Amino acid sequence: MGRVDIQKESQTATREPDSIQAYISAHLQESHEFDVLIDDDRAREAADLVGMKIDGDELVVTLVHCKYSSEPTPGGRVADLYELCGQAVRGAKWRQDHLSPLLNHLDRRARSFRARTGV
Repeated sequence: MGRVDIQKESQTATREPDSIQAYISAHLQESHEFDVLIDDDRAREAADLVGMKIDGDELVVTLVHCKYSSEPTPGGRVADLYELCGQAVRGAKWRQDHLSPLLNHLDRRARSFRARTGV
């Protein structure tokens, strides 16, 4: 994995290799932590990345939120932490009503993406 620009959060459709999201995605793929890793990074996302793994007879879902730094140098900025915590709290709604709403959301977005891009 290469250098990361801490002020570049999203890997975007062009798969920016120096973004935080690209780095985290590559790390999670190399760790084999999940059976499936989905990029949901767009407006109204459940999370930047959604990891899924079968554990016995359960489907374990992990919502991964990435956050860029508001400053070019690393440091403990409370405003950045609040932003990330806000994303996590908003993502908690996907834990309600079992997995159906989240899986329907991901399926709908995948179909929309395919219709737009052919991929």
